[in-house]
Amino acid sequence: MEPLIIIPDIQGEYEMLVGLIEELKSKDALTGRKLAFLGDYMDRGEGTKPLFDLLIDLQAEGAIFVRGNHEDIFIKAIMSDEQNDEVARDLWIYQWLKLESNTLWSYGISREGKSGFKLFNIFKEKLEESGHLDFITSLPYYIEYQNMILIHAGIKDNVMWEGQKKQLDEDILKFDSMPEQIYSSELGELTYHADHDRCVVSGHTPRIKPFISKKRVMLDCGAGKAGKPLVAWISDTNEVVYHYKN
Repeated sequence: MEPLIIIPDIQGEYEMLVGLIEELKSKDALTGRKLAFLGDYMDRGEGTKPLFDLLIDLQAEGAIFVRGNHEDIFIKAIMSDEQNDEVARDLWIYQWLKLESNTLWSYGISREGKSGFKLFNIFKEKLEESGHLDFITSLPYYIEYQNMILIHAGIKDNVMWEGQKKQLDEDILKFDSMPEQIYSSELGELTYHADHDRCVVSGHTPRIKPFISKKRVMLDCGAGKAGKPLVAWISDTNEVVYHYKN
């Protein structure tokens, strides 16, 4: 299996990802390696729409992706709507709109004069038209690759991975679950875990710089916030490549 180049939370920063990929190309780092992404592709930056176009192209070339909490919240709104649970749907839409910034704008949608449910339906239609909805809803909670667990926030420190994995496989089919492994900032800061045979690689919780050890890697450095970089970790060399917004 190819070594990975792993990129955490992009948060709608399309230009930053393009710049980071160009830097990786200039180092010839992409040759013989696979790109992997850790979730939270939506919001903050103004380029969510072109970003999803790029990610889908990269997926066709072999890149792999997991789901972040930003995507999961919107998916939960869809799932509860399909189950005709209006209370749950409206709660998820409320949570989504609290996080949403610039994403609707990138699809040409104005919030003005629209209810949350109306915005949800317009955005869902835009995602379907652009081919982005299938990509978003198909994102898994985790990927096991070589000796690594790629997951958005982290894993619990007191439960072996196989037990957590079973629960996550059940939770991804439910609209009333918020798995800690996807949502918890605390798990995103844990430097240890019970499953000592695996290296857990995550984003989610912004750090001043990446944390990299044999069994735990935490990469999010706050892309989308002023002065914060988007990073890529090259798994076989331990090199971190930084790209700052121009």
